[in-house]
Amino acid sequence: MNLRSNEPYWLIKNALDQSYPSLDKSIETDILVIGSGITGALIAWQLINEGKEVVLVDRRDVCNGSSAVSTALLQYEIDVPLHQLIKQRSVETALSSYRNCEKAIFDLKKIVDKIQSKCHFEFKKSIYFASAKKLQKNQIHWCQN
Repeated sequence: MNLRSNEPYWLIKNALDQSYPSLDKSIETDILVIGSGITGALIAWQLINEGKEVVLVDRRDVCNGSSAVSTALLQYEIDVPLHQLIKQRSVETALSSYRNCEKAIFDLKKIVDKIQSKCHFEFKKSIYFASAKKLQKNQIHWCQN
């Protein structure tokens, strides 16, 4: 496999099942979702499941932006480590944020199963390594569901 390419890995590996035509006329809609990557697609999917009519547009082909060059690794770790978020917000709010991120991954799995996607979604065990050898006692926080 060539590890260097000008093409996004996921598009080479999986290719798109279909391409969608460019918008070639004026349309009217109450709900317009701009961007057809994972975020835009999930927003449109949710709205459609709520019975809404949605138009989804992108300047490129579907999933041809940052979603196509992502690692495709979903983690519920957010930008702020849990111990810092606890200090910034509170234990309750911080734990809720992390639990909601974890729930989002399980919700995504339900969507994958419902639409019978062939995206090869699978859960994997992982481990998180500290970036420093010495951790202070107050930097280590454990939480359980």
